[in-house]
Amino acid sequence: MRKYPIIILALLFMLFGSGINPARAAAGFSNVSVSFRHSDSRFVITGNFGDLAGKMVTLLIFDPEGKPVYIDQGLTGARGAFSFQGPVSRPVKGLYKIRLGGEGNDAPYETEYEYKQPQITGGGGSGGGGSSSPAPASAVDLGNSASSQVREENGRQVQETVLDEARAAAALSQVAVRGEVNLTISGTAAENRITIPSPVFKIMEEKAVTLEIQTESAGYTLPLQALEGQKANGGLVLTISKIKAEEEKQWRQAMAAAGLELAVTPVEFKVEVINDGQKQEVRQFNRYVSRTLYYAGTGQENLVGVVLNADGSFAPVPTLVTRENGKVAVVIKRRSNSTYAVVAAPRRTFADLNQHWARKEVEQLAGRMIIKGIDAKRFNPAGKVTRSELAAMLVRALGLSEQQTGSAKAFSDVPAQAWYARAVAEATAAGLLVGYQDGRFRPLQPVSREEMAVILVRAMKLAGTGVKPETKAELAKLQDWQQISTWAQEDVAAAVKLELFAGDEKGRFNGGNKASRAETALVLQRLLVKAGLM
Repeated sequence: MRKYPIIILALLFMLFGSGINPARAAAGFSNVSVSFRHSDSRFVITGNFGDLAGKMVTLLIFDPEGKPVYIDQGLTGARGAFSFQGPVSRPVKGLYKIRLGGEGNDAPYETEYEYKQPQITGGGGSGGGGSSSPAPASAVDLGNSASSQVREENGRQVQETVLDEARAAAALSQVAVRGEVNLTISGTAAENRITIPSPVFKIMEEKAVTLEIQTESAGYTLPLQALEGQKANGGLVLTISKIKAEEEKQWRQAMAAAGLELAVTPVEFKVEVINDGQKQEVRQFNRYVSRTLYYAGTGQENLVGVVLNADGSFAPVPTLVTRENGKVAVVIKRRSNSTYAVVAAPRRTFADLNQHWARKEVEQLAGRMIIKGIDAKRFNPAGKVTRSELAAMLVRALGLSEQQTGSAKAFSDVPAQAWYARAVAEATAAGLLVGYQDGRFRPLQPVSREEMAVILVRAMKLAGTGVKPETKAELAKLQDWQQISTWAQEDVAAAVKLELFAGDEKGRFNGGNKASRAETALVLQRLLVKAGLM
């Protein structure tokens, strides 16, 4: 429970009242979900308050006797999303009351959660009955299986944590397939190295668990399936490390030149498999992996996760901002490891977006460094999007890595010095865009709506979102479906079903029309939200 002065508690009670009506929900709250995580005794509460970021949401949790056991406040993220993780020590059986209040909203949202203590089975009774095994747990804690040691290394504190094979194997025997394995590392060392011995790693692999590491400075969520195809006969080493002072100075100088402000000190995440006694770094994963950095501020800054490119520029990565245990948690999702920082990016707006229907989406993506204007003051919302521009937008939106350029195809009409050369290489290496049979990419060719639908469905699949092939019945809902190119029909139907696109007022898709910059911003924003990358 967070510690609040009595006066603040009194004010919160005045705000929320004293009565509980489980059936009553305040206007403005939606998609509220309440669950309880037995592995660390936490209520997990998520939802949306309105559709704007930066709104204050207050949470109170009451135990079955009506006593407040947890209080927290946090700001909404994109589309009004909020998330709380409320620890409750020694929870008791019964109805817990959950109460949410929103900024500018008089009526609180109220609901109940029935807590049932985990059932422990085993040992037959005096009647001679047999014993049964408990159901596998959805999550287990490896805290009792780890031993840590701190040492000095090059003037920095390094904490080495190693899992005990026998104790970790016993704990893992209780976890379900595709369950969670949690490990919290205490201490303030600048660098944390966690070693998972080969027998333990093998069990984790077989059960396809998700490993959640938590240190004082960062969190790392690694699905073991992301390492499919990686040979590791000697185990695994994970490293979470704050960068050194001289490196941070370089980051700050580069940020100052780019007009950005460092909000969270950069942290490096590294995964190494051990084969025959040799470490091999894994830089690319087959799916998105989450890292969490914590912001100490309390303002409504536009927080964006970034990586530093070799040329000194910054690239955005998919970022979600939420609350965890009273902290502002910045969740960074990417398919590769690197050093990540969080910047407070300036909010962007454009003079030619006044009263425009896509203004909110354009400003959101511009603030996240995903899209740019044609100059400092204009966005040109009606302008057409070229194939090279779309490639650049997708690379920034999806946080694609320049590591992929090694497998990219060279195109005769993409000069190596062109501003879009790297983006085209990354987007084609990821399979989002393809070239033509004549060996050209046609970078300046405008993109049609049906072409964009095909490309965005590929992006959804890359993001790990299930996309089912759609039938002609779904396609037939569009009045002009017969005018959509045969090669695009299935993906157009899927894109409409996913609500990335919509028809016009007459129910027509207009697949041959060239996509505008405003349309592109709108569908990109929808893609990121639906894929859980924003």
